[in-house]
Amino acid sequence: MIESEYINFKKKRVKFNENNYGLSSIEVNITELCNRKCYFCPRSSFYPNLNLNMSVGNSIILKNRLDEINFTGTLAFSGNGEPLLNPNVYSIINNLKKYKPYLITNGDRILKNEKIIDHLFDNGLNYLVLNEYDSNENYDKKMKMVKGRNIIVKNQFKFPLNYTNRKREHVDNQFENKVCYFPFYKTVVDYNLNLRFCNNDWKHKIIIGNLEQSSIRDIWLSDHVNKMRMHLMKGERKCIISCENCDVNGTIIGEKNYEYFKTRLDNKERKF
Repeated sequence: MIESEYINFKKKRVKFNENNYGLSSIEVNITELCNRKCYFCPRSSFYPNLNLNMSVGNSIILKNRLDEINFTGTLAFSGNGEPLLNPNVYSIINNLKKYKPYLITNGDRILKNEKIIDHLFDNGLNYLVLNEYDSNENYDKKMKMVKGRNIIVKNQFKFPLNYTNRKREHVDNQFENKVCYFPFYKTVVDYNLNLRFCNNDWKHKIIIGNLEQSSIRDIWLSDHVNKMRMHLMKGERKCIISCENCDVNGTIIGEKNYEYFKTRLDNKERKF
């Protein structure tokens, strides 16, 4: 699978719903642990490898918060670590299966034990995305695991993606003064229920709230988050520390969500 096909997969799953206040995609980072240090990942330089995992209890709190807004968007187990390293992964999926989650993995554990796939789907996983970074041989092995199931295999060994500047080092940046839709349609829930402003921010990890203390609505629509959105509406990435060296094309997904916020943020009453 090449990049454009995967983007189309994500576009189909990002469903705009005004009742969700423009929030259409949630990335759930269930572990800070990874078994790799890929050259394109911040983990290969400054990012620590920590055995910090979402608990079953926190997954229930997350479910309750999603229920409060009748969430209809997409839920992805991905983020800053390898989700299959969380010992609670099956229980977490089972608790959140109502939201038809998909999981993104490097697939290393699955190559050693294909039965993991059955356990994932038996607990309610809706889709599985297997990345392959090493060889065509491993890619072929993963392709044989599909067997008509909801599995996508991304051959990033043959068709490498355009990796973005998650290390936040200075780069020649064609998107420096461009609008970005990410915080208009997407957020990240960390293992400890912190909500983060953007999934591409590994260096600064701007925290916008915590689900133990506040509802999704109150965090997502808070004044300080909307202030950052207003900077992005003007292409002022330099005004947000996590965005100033970001080279992500932020307008591939989320235009309806962006327009939803733009209409309201341009209105002094800001009615949501």
